[in-house]
Parts: sequence; C-alpha cells; structure tokens
Amino acid sequence: MTETKTTSAGRVPSLDGLRAVAIALVLIGHALVAHVPRTGWGIRMIENAGAVGVSLFFAISGFIITRLLTRERRQTGQIHLWRFYARRAIRLWPALWVLLLVTGLLGVAGVVSVHVKDIVAALFFVTDYVPGPHAGILYHTWSLSIEEQFYLLWPVLLLGLSFHRARRFIAIAILAAPVVRVISYLIVPSWPTEYQFHDRYDVLAAGCLLALCWNEAWLQNVLRRHYRALLIGAIAAVVGVEAVNAYLTSQGFILTIGYSIEAVAMAAIVGAAVTAAGPTAESGAGKAEGSRIGWALNARPVIHLGLISYSLYLWQQMFVLLPFGVFRFLPLGLLAALCAAELSWRLVERPFVGLRARLHPAPPPATARPDVAEYAGRA
Repeated sequence: MTETKTTSAGRVPSLDGLRAVAIALVLIGHALVAHVPRTGWGIRMIENAGAVGVSLFFAISGFIITRLLTRERRQTGQIHLWRFYARRAIRLWPALWVLLLVTGLLGVAGVVSVHVKDIVAALFFVTDYVPGPHAGILYHTWSLSIEEQFYLLWPVLLLGLSFHRARRFIAIAILAAPVVRVISYLIVPSWPTEYQFHDRYDVLAAGCLLALCWNEAWLQNVLRRHYRALLIGAIAAVVGVEAVNAYLTSQGFILTIGYSIEAVAMAAIVGAAVTAAGPTAESGAGKAEGSRIGWALNARPVIHLGLISYSLYLWQQMFVLLPFGVFRFLPLGLLAALCAAELSWRLVERPFVGLRARLHPAPPPATARPDVAEYAGRA
C-alpha cells in the first residue's frame, strides 16, 4: 500500500525515496571508479551511474523548488526573493561548511590532498568553473555550484514572467541546450562537458517545466493513466543514453541529444514516481491503493536514506571515491560515509528544518490529495 500522507514536516515521502535512488546511483558509480579497473564497455556504463544520480538530483530539485515558488506566487502575488535565498542558504551551507572545515584540517595534517582554492571555490559555489583536477577531494561540489547558479537566476526570471511565458521560456531554454553545449565545446574544448552550469542546466530546467505544467489536466491525466509506462520508458531512455555514451569515444552524442534525452527522461521519472505514490486511475480518486513503485519509495529505510542524501553526497567523495587509509577497503569506506552522513543530518541539518519551514508561506488549505508543493521541509 502506498500513501500520499505528508509527514509532520510536510514532506511527500516518495520524493525522499527518489533522492535515495539518486544517492545510491552515485555511490555505485563512485565505488566502481575507485575499486574496479576500467576494462570494458559494461564497467564504463555502470560507472556513469554517478552522473545519472546527479542528474536525478537536479530534476528533483528543479521540480520541488519551482512548485514552492509558484505556490508562493499564487498565494501572495509575489515571490519573496530574500526568503528563497535564505532557505537555500540554511539548507546547504551548514553541512557544507562542516565538510570544508574537516577537509581543510585533514589537508593541513597531510591526510588528504586539498588546495585553498578548492575550498574557496566550494564555499562560493563556483567549483564548476574553477580549473582543477576533476578527481579532487572537493570537486563533487560542482553539482552544488550548478544548482546554486541556476537558483540565483531562476526565481528572478520567474518573478518577472507570467506562468505561460515562464513555461515557454524554460521550454526554449531546454531546446537550446544542445546548441549551447556545442558552441561551448567549439570555443573552449578543454572545458569539462559534464561539470559546468551551461552544459547541464537543462535537466534542472526540465524539472522546473514539469512543475510549471503540474496542474494542467492533460498532464495529470497522462501521469495517472500511464505512469508505469512512462517510468519504464524513461529508465530505458537513460540506460540507452549511457550505453551509447560508454561505447563512443567522442562527445558528439552526449553533447547534442544525449543530455537532452536524459533531461526529459529525468523529469518523466520524477512525475511518474510522484504519481505512483498517489491514487491510480484504476483504483479511482477516492482510494489510495497506489503501486509497488510507491510502496518501495515510501519504505522507511528508503525514506531515511533520502533524508540524509545531501550529507551522504558531501561525505562519499572522501570515503568512497577517494578513500584514504583503512577506508580503501570498500565496506569500511561505505560505512564511514553513512556514519558521517547520519551525524551531519542529526547534528547539522535537522536542527535547521524548523527555521526553513518558518521562511515558507503558510500552506494552502488541505485537499483530498496533498499537493507536492507541501514538500516544504526538504527544499
């Protein structure tokens, strides 16, 4: 049985479950990179799971944040930018600061290799544009940089556009992404094509577009009737993209249609997963029988893994992708990453949940099926 009941923090559990899937993909990909020789197409493809997990994080984030912004605008007639940026800061900065402090101390002690510019770049969310080794101990903060750069711009644009124009703008931006990537590659071919804002913004934008269209009757009808087929098709599309990408030696495919297909597929996965946790077309609007997909995403261990996924993403680089000492033994590295993430969640992240919630506008009246916009506690 799956439910769309929100928790006391106002979360839709299916999205925490989807975050758990994303972080699991990151751990699988990074564990293979660190511990298995790159011999063969199959290994290269599975190693790409890390990048797929990050793409899924992007789509989830774009969807949730845009739902919250559009809800606020419908309720109040405006978007309070300072509240939005304050929520983002409270959400991301404390756990990141702890990581940077520990990494800096380990660097001074000679345990890990880290440069001051890497710490500064991570601190100011510009890692994606700062030259450096892509296997650095803090280079995984490129994804945080892309998200924060996107959200520095997106609320301002959304504030100045009608919902119709916002949908059209974001759709055009998604369609233009391959051109942007190709031009970037031609001008500066040395730039990494996976780790910069202008290369990967379209998957965030796809999540935003899904949120902007969420209340459209046609979309809800499609999702309720065909979410299983959409989920299977989207997963197949992602697997196909990564299979081709692992097989080819050039970047032509991934730069043009590869990332674009993946962006659309990730948005479809988010929409289908959220729908899977609610009443199905077959069971009727009055029942909440849900699906096995929703049941899996709502399982308590999966939800908890999703809750600690941000901290786990921060710490896995040190213990899984670039382990040192005894942590080179993979089980110990995974255990250390999980323990560090659990401590970070309980001691650093969770104390700020209430403060973030107070910066959200008042929730709308309760409905028969809780809206995804109620997912305020995790954004």
